Amino acid sequence: MVKEFTFRRSEICGGRNPIRMILEAMNELGQCEGLTIELDDYDWVLVLRGLAELHEFKVEECEKANNFLKFLVYKSC
Repeated sequence: MVKEFTFRRSEICGGRNPIRMILEAMNELGQCEGLTIELDDYDWVLVLRGLAELHEFKVEECEKANNFLKFLVYKSC
């Protein structure tokens, strides 16, 4: 994985907008590279899935710990 992000519901606003940060990181990915993203807000999980699908990235749900859902978002090899 190239980058890791953790977004807490209470910290998401303005300059800490997950969509902008994730899109910028996704645009920098090469083939077979990906991001690890942890979220504690299900609405942002839905946005993440839609965003990845729109840009033809794969999303794998990993584990859940301390109310966070962890995902791998990557370009197919």
